[in-house]
Amino acid sequence: MRTLALFPPRTRALHRLMLGATAFMWLNSASAQLAAYPRIDPAPTARAADPKAPVPTPAYRSVLADLPTGVEEAKVDWRDANAAVAQFKRGHADILKWETDSTPSAGAAAGKPGQEKP
Repeated sequence: MRTLALFPPRTRALHRLMLGATAFMWLNSASAQLAAYPRIDPAPTARAADPKAPVPTPAYRSVLADLPTGVEEAKVDWRDANAAVAQFKRGHADILKWETDSTPSAGAAAGKPGQEKP
């Protein structure tokens, strides 16, 4: 019984040769790429993982150091401020009432709507 070959024997040999050459070039380029890849030295990582390794102390600098300090020129101790408030009978409520009575508000200076100034 005779089978019909898809390619004649000479062509099959040529295909095998081309396949071998392609495989050789592919393997050669893959090994060339692996050789050029940098090798990492594991020693620094091992030293850093050691819990007894010396660590430099961080230089602490507050993030609030550069912020403006505000409009107050003198700093008052909180104990002195609480003692000053304690002199009033009702504490802070009396201070707030005194502040609203002693300073004219912007609404009172401009007048209420519907009222005429004398």
